[in-house]
Amino acid sequence: MERDLKHLIAIDVGGTFTDLASFNRETGEVRSAKRLTNYGNFFESIAQCLKDAGVPLEESQSFKHGTTLVINALLERRGARIALVTTRGPPLSE
Repeated sequence: MERDLKHLIAIDVGGTFTDLASFNRETGEVRSAKRLTNYGNFFESIAQCLKDAGVPLEESQSFKHGTTLVINALLERRGARIALVTTRGPPLSE
């Protein structure tokens, strides 16, 4: 039995909110949802948005995900301290 894959879903996990927008290809219906981003479990925020919008993931043709969390952490210097250690030699040699 072939599934009816009719929803197109886009999710943005941001620093404050997680936003969802979905489009039903059969009916043209657009749905949206917004939740506070859960830093401890991003999937929880995504799952709650799917539930709030009433969009079944198993009926979705595509799922697009975007986030600003990484760039925000770099710009705000909130990430872990790291270093890049190299030695002279390929591919960094002259």
